[in-house]
Amino acid sequence: TPVILIWPHANYLKLMESLSAAPKWDKAVTKARAFYVGNAYQNEFDGNGRVFVPEPLRTHVGLQREVALVGNTKNIQVWVADEWAAYEKTLNEQSEIDVMVDALNRHNVDY
Repeated sequence: TPVILIWPHANYLKLMESLSAAPKWDKAVTKARAFYVGNAYQNEFDGNGRVFVPEPLRTHVGLQREVALVGNTKNIQVWVADEWAAYEKTLNEQSEIDVMVDALNRHNVDY
């Protein structure tokens, strides 16, 4: 299930430094690097504390009206609400994202 990640700028810069230092030969790290760099948008909160989510990200994730905001230590995940509820039930299952995260952890990427 695709989600949108909202990173504080300083944390995103640390992620970029870690990804740059990670081995270029690891396909999962290369995939993660392309994902995090290729899908990044810089954004700021408006006067009411809201963040505009760019259309390509809304379309990719399928965001409509109901979302779930999930804290994730260094970022916030934006989920379609129904998909988050379903995902919560399967948190112990290995997924494609878990494989990517495992690779990042093996190489000490600070994500």
